[in-house]
Formats: sequence, structure tokens, C-alpha cells
Amino acid sequence: MIVQIEGGRLLVRSDAALHILERLGGAWRIFAIAGRIRPRPLRDTAYDGIARIRKRLFPAPKEACPLLPRHLRERFEA
Repeated sequence: MIVQIEGGRLLVRSDAALHILERLGGAWRIFAIAGRIRPRPLRDTAYDGIARIRKRLFPAPKEACPLLPRHLRERFEA
């Protein structure tokens, strides 16, 4: 995940996720603050682990459009 914030600065991986949680406010902001006290390498390792299993944690809805195979994608304008 990559987030560009004001001033053009780019946040990646766990920094981007924590920024989004902070912007959501409420209890999410508390999670963001708690997450920031962890060292970045530890946060990024946890982020990568969740990224690997995210489709098992949050499966795509059945109504979602499937991705087209490469040979069919070429038929459509980009």
C-alpha cells in the first residue's frame, strides 16, 4: 500500500496503513497511535504477513468482477 500525503511525501506499507487508521478517527486512531510505538521493521513484518493471507481473511464478494486473462485484456482499451 502506498499513500501520498500533503507535501507529496509517500508513505508505504505499515506507515500508510497507520496513516489511514489515524485519519479514520475514533477507535481506529487509538490503534494507529498504539501501532506507531512499535519499531518500523516489526510493523512492516506484521504488515507483510497480513498481506500474504488477506484473501483468506477478507474474501472477495461473489458479485465482484473477475480479472480478465491477459489474452482477453488486450481486446479492451486501457
